[in-house]
Formats: sequence, C-alpha cells, structure tokens
Amino acid sequence: MKQRFWVMVDLSADPPEYYIVPAWSLQNKIYNDFRDYVAKHGGQRPRNPDSTDWSIHVEDVAQWEGQWVVLGIFPMSDGLETG
Repeated sequence: MKQRFWVMVDLSADPPEYYIVPAWSLQNKIYNDFRDYVAKHGGQRPRNPDSTDWSIHVEDVAQWEGQWVVLGIFPMSDGLETG
C-alpha cells in the first residue's frame, strides 16, 4: 500500500518553509481537533454546522518541517537537510 503525504508550504517565511506531513498524521490532527471543538459546542459547529473546512497552523505541523526523508525517495547520504 502506498503512503500519502501532504507538502505544506509556509510562504510567509523567507525563504519558504516546507512541511512534509504523512496523510495519517494530518487526518488524525484534524479528526481529534474537530471532535474536541464540537464537543465544546454541543456537538456541532456554532456558526456554520454544515461547514467541512478546517485550519491547519504552522505549529500543527512543525515537527514535519524539512522532513523530506519521510518520502523514502532520497538516498540517505544525499545531503538533504531534515529540518
């Protein structure tokens, strides 16, 4: 089974910062945060219960900054920085 990743880019940084996040990690973060959020608001989103969007912040993915190695496509000795 192939593993999926999100490459998130912080364009407000100079130079831009890259976060290589396994999809399972991002899915877990969103699921847990959303579950906790709606639990605080009677089981639904307070302003727009039909909304399906969610924000991701740099601190949510900080551990994945520059972690290109997780893609498994680069030789370990290629000199790529990992963070």
